[in-house]
Amino acid sequence: MFANPGGAKRSDLEDGSLSTCTVEQTITRLANLANVAIRPKEDKKLKDLASLRNRLQHYGRLHDAKVNRYVIEANAAEVLEFLTHFVDTELLPRLPPPDGETAESLTRIREGLDEIRGYVAARMRRLRPHLDPVKSRTVQCLNCDQCALVVGDKEGAYCWYCHYRRGPDDVALAYAYEVLDRTEWSAVRGELDPVYWCPACDVEALVRGVLTAADPRNPIDLCFRCGEAFSGMEE
Repeated sequence: MFANPGGAKRSDLEDGSLSTCTVEQTITRLANLANVAIRPKEDKKLKDLASLRNRLQHYGRLHDAKVNRYVIEANAAEVLEFLTHFVDTELLPRLPPPDGETAESLTRIREGLDEIRGYVAARMRRLRPHLDPVKSRTVQCLNCDQCALVVGDKEGAYCWYCHYRRGPDDVALAYAYEVLDRTEWSAVRGELDPVYWCPACDVEALVRGVLTAADPRNPIDLCFRCGEAFSGMEE
């Protein structure tokens, strides 16, 4: 896909000198021109994986300690999930039935996605001895999105899945911003503030509306500093 379709030339396409559009441009065109529904989380995952790919291609390895094989595998599974759904719902209904080679490639992609899903699930099962005793204060990780981030310790937060660590001073605010998409303007919009003062430890580290591994359907109010959970709180 040309970065500038208005200036596209067939000669550039044939000799490989065409300038292709970025991931951001592609997502924008899919949403605005093709009316493809892309959720904010999918948008973020697509851009994150493209960034990881570029860094690996140009530098050979990643210099960010937060990014490891576990993060890449979990991210790749999310992106592959989106891409296979895109192919099934947006492309295949508009194209002739795929030929043998194309159909075989699609089958291999789906099988590979199942293997990645299976690996992520198997790793989470292996981590149960560590996570089950602290399910009431285990939340979605800011780094890999797996429900394996244990909060409520004086040392801060730790993700058993991707080994991500976050200090105790800002983990609550970071979680509210990055996972719950809250900002300092949330209250102005009639929503919850990012963080509140905890009535148990008297630290501004209480996040309201948190989903934990203990009860992933019913949100609670959880202090990311002392680990106390509350219900029935009012403004």
